[in-house]
Formats: sequence, structure tokens, C-alpha cells
Amino acid sequence: MCTIFLCQMEFAQFRNDNSHNGVYRDAILGNEVELQWKVKTGGAVRSSPTQVGERVLVGSSDGFLHCLEAENGNESWKYNAESAISSSPVVAKGIIYVASRNNVVHAVRVANGSLVWKRTMGIPLPYEWAFDYYLGSATVDEGTVYCGSADGNLYALGAGNGTVLWTFKASSLVRSTPAVDGSNIYFGDCSGKVYAVNKRNGKLVWLFRTIGDTLVSENFGYDRKAVISSPTLDGNRLFVGGRDGYLYALDKGTGKQLWNYDYHISWILSTVAVKDDILITGTSDAQFVHALDVRDGKELWRFQTRGPVWASPAIAGNNIVVIPSNDGVTYCLDLKTGREVWRYRMGAKIFSSPLALRNSAILGCDNGYVYALKTRETKMKPLQAVRRAVFWMKNPVVQVMRNGSDVSIRDYFIDEGYEFYDETDVAQFLRSRIQSDTASVLVFATNIFLPELTKDTMNSNLIKDYLKSGGKIVVLGLNPAVYAIDFEKKEFSAYDFNLPEQSLGIRYRYKDLRSFKGFYPSTITEEGRRWGLKNAFVGVCGMPIDAITTPLALDENGFATAWVKRFSPRNGSGFVQLNLAPERLDELPDIQRVAEYGMR
Repeated sequence: MCTIFLCQMEFAQFRNDNSHNGVYRDAILGNEVELQWKVKTGGAVRSSPTQVGERVLVGSSDGFLHCLEAENGNESWKYNAESAISSSPVVAKGIIYVASRNNVVHAVRVANGSLVWKRTMGIPLPYEWAFDYYLGSATVDEGTVYCGSADGNLYALGAGNGTVLWTFKASSLVRSTPAVDGSNIYFGDCSGKVYAVNKRNGKLVWLFRTIGDTLVSENFGYDRKAVISSPTLDGNRLFVGGRDGYLYALDKGTGKQLWNYDYHISWILSTVAVKDDILITGTSDAQFVHALDVRDGKELWRFQTRGPVWASPAIAGNNIVVIPSNDGVTYCLDLKTGREVWRYRMGAKIFSSPLALRNSAILGCDNGYVYALKTRETKMKPLQAVRRAVFWMKNPVVQVMRNGSDVSIRDYFIDEGYEFYDETDVAQFLRSRIQSDTASVLVFATNIFLPELTKDTMNSNLIKDYLKSGGKIVVLGLNPAVYAIDFEKKEFSAYDFNLPEQSLGIRYRYKDLRSFKGFYPSTITEEGRRWGLKNAFVGVCGMPIDAITTPLALDENGFATAWVKRFSPRNGSGFVQLNLAPERLDELPDIQRVAEYGMR
């Protein structure tokens, strides 16, 4: 432990090293993921974490640099930079170097977060094309701190005291983090140029003009020039993307272009990762993760996301790629094939790039949290022959799932391979399942029962018949049967807790809001953990245990706020009542485990 700590104290860098290749060879990521911890900061976290021994350093738009314990997320200290930090910290010889939005580089002690020195750079140049989210991070090499600035200069600072050793004047703001090798420093600027500069004296070695350098952004109405991406070095090659929509491979020694890949206007903001001659990048409006052969730029595979991918990929030693997207999901993919290994939904945009640490991935999110995602390798049991479905409808009479969470729930389950049904065909799905021996589950992303599902015919209805045949229904809000709705008039009239007994045979004690009971902290039961729930929550409508079959969570009064009511002897079947608030969408994998309990 001590040896590891001292080694990491010596040097820790954005993208793992000065080449920015994004490979974390000591990390081994498994095929299952769960939340290890999450810590709330005071603002969006777009900084990418850096490891230093058994701690993690990450900046936040709250203006603080946070030092967290890698194992549990406990905060060791925080340093007030007095301005947002969207750059990533670098560590050398016990000192952290980090840039803040007010154009200052800070040197801070790893031990306690105390200030060693800070250097204010020049007056920022105007940049009106917006989406200026990232700051260039510092790079440390042989006692010198290299950092780009909004004033259009690359600075070489003495690591000990912040003395300016030299500056290099670029043509525009420098948001690109410099890569360093034995002789030179490599970086881009917002005019569309890529530079190689001698690291000893700041003299220009070569200059490469991207296609963006020839374009006029005003002709397009958006930026098609800037190189925000940071160069990645791999042997004699350099890779860098631009807002002109191209990814470039250059000869590192001469700056000559080897090849480029045209993304048809879609920005390339990711700093690419490279391992085993495979290059991984994200794309902006094209919304996919891309793998190319480093030798000729030929496509190897692509993986579609539901949002722009601005963050940069991390590659673990066992050829697992972790890359987040603005759709609020962190994806884990196989390096060689692009096959999805797992995904973890955070529910807000993600601009922070992941740190792969042992068996975990650590990254920030725009919801203000820093997440540690712990993985493990398991032998997955295949699903039995099973039908998995999710129901959602547009513009329901009662919008129960707040803040668009119904759409997020729908999309999550569709992405996981669930069939999608709406008001036009959900009844037919239930009818087909009643006549089948195949196990099935229907998750209600829209928390409403349509009248044709609960209409009594011969003292029964579609939902009840489906449940009696061994089906499973999962609801994530108030029991949908309690809503008294006139669907013809599209009017909601009242909560009626007598209705579930009529339609489902589920009996609440009172007709009125006495059955709602209020919001009570709830703890997962042993059976609930077996079904797949993990985290305590605040629940409503606590049920007496003798009114249901299996309590999955109990409130502080002993009532079940998550539960199962069985209608069939089939294992894992029944009516499953859960609670999922919009701020807990990152627990959708737990909901999925409950939905599929008994089906493996």
C-alpha cells in the first residue's frame, strides 16, 4: 500500500500519462457493475478525476478541488480555487497542478490541500462560439508545468514556484491539454492549428493546419475551427480531432498528415485512446463511439449512443473501454468488437472522462456527483425463454413520472432489449402472454392502467388474467389502479384506494389518502436484496405485510413500501410495486434486476 502511494505521489496525469493514450493497464474491469459510492459537490463536475495513491482528485464548477478517498468517497480535504474547475489535476512530487476558469494555475499540496503557489495568466481572448466547457489541463514533465491559456499562450512554468520560464504565442485560445515526449510539446488551439514546440525553449518545431483553419465559422453559424481535443501520442503518430468534423493522424516528427477521417461536420472533442493499434473516439452530433485502425484510419466498429460523446474513453488492461455520453449513460464496451459489456445510467449529461482504477471507473456528472462504479466478473446465467416488455404512452391523462423520467425509463429498458408497447398494442401483448407458457414481464414506464386492461369481464380483466397465468408487472410509482380517470373526457378526478381491490384484488385499508400514509424512509429487506434492490429510499403507501406476498422494503413503521403480490406459483411472477423518484434514475439497473428476478 505504501509503495503504491509513493509511486502515485510521484506522478499522476490527465489520461494516465503524458502521451494521453487513456490506457490504465493495471485496471481490470468486470462484466457487472454497481455503484460503489457517489459524492455530491456544489456544482456540475466536468473535470476528469486523477488518482493519487488511495485518493482521487477532481475539480467541480463549485470552485473547489476535491480530494476523496478512493475506497468510499469520503472527503479528505478541498481547496477553494475561487473559480470553476473543469480541467483535470496533475500530480508530481507531492504537488497538484490544476487550472481554473479565471485563468489561474494553482499548485496545491497533496497532503492537505494547502496552496504552494498560483500563477495568473493573461487576459482571455474573446471566443463567442459557446460550448466552451473544457479548460486545458496542465502537464508536468521534468520539473516544468506546461499549460495552455485563454490568452492564446502556452506557458512553461517552474514546478517549484510558478516562475514563467517561457511562453509560446498561438493564434487563438488554447483549450487543448499538451502532450509531451522526450523533445517536444504538442497541442491545438481554437483557430484550427496543431503545434509541436520544443519543450526546452518554446521554439516552434512544426505547425499543422487542420481543414478548420481554412473555414469561416460565420458561414456555418457554429464553430468549425477549434481544436479542443488534446493530442494523443502513439509511437511516431499523433492523433487529434477538431470542430471541423475531422480526426487527424499526423507524423509526430514532421507534422505531416498520415490520414484523416471525415465525420461530416460532427465535432470530435474526445481525446482518443489507443491500445493494440485500435483507436477509440467519441463523436458529437453523430452520437456514436468509434473504433479505427491506427495504421490507416479504417473503421473497425461503431457503437450508437443516444447523445453526443464529448468525454474521452478509458481503456482498462483487460481491453475494456469505458466512455460516457451526454445521454446520461456510461458505457462499457469490448475494445476488439464494440460489444456492450454493461451500462450505467446517471441521469444527467456527462462531460467528465473516466479514471479506471483497479476494478472501478470513477467520473463526474453534470448532476454534481462524483461516481465510483465498481465492477466484478461473473459467469452470467442466460435468460430462460422469456418476453420482456416496457409500456409507455405519449401525453397520458395523468403524468405521474416527473421531469421526463418516464422517457428515461422507457429508453433504458428498450436499450436493454425490452420490447416496446404503447396504448395501441399493450393489450394484445397481455392477451398473447396469457395463452403462452413462456415467462414474461411488463414494466410500466408510464404509470397508468388503460381501461381495456382493467375492465371487468366475467369477474376478471386482462391484467388479472395475465398475472394469474404467471406474468409479472412492475410499476414504479403509485399503484396505477388508484387513479380514478375518465379516459373519454381525459379527466382525472380523484385517488380512490378502493379501485385496486376491484381490479387487482389488492386491498388497501382506506379509500382515501389515509392509505397514502405519507413519505417514509424505507429499508431493503433480505428478500428485497435477493430480488435485486440495494439502496434505501423514501416510500409511500406502506402496506401491511399480511396484505401482500413478499415485502421487498419496509418503512420505519413496519409497512411494506416495495412489495410483491403473487397470483401464480411461477417463481418471480406477480404484481411488483416499487418506488423510483426522478433523481434516482441511476438505480434503473436495480429495477431491471427485480424485473428479471426468477427468469435466470
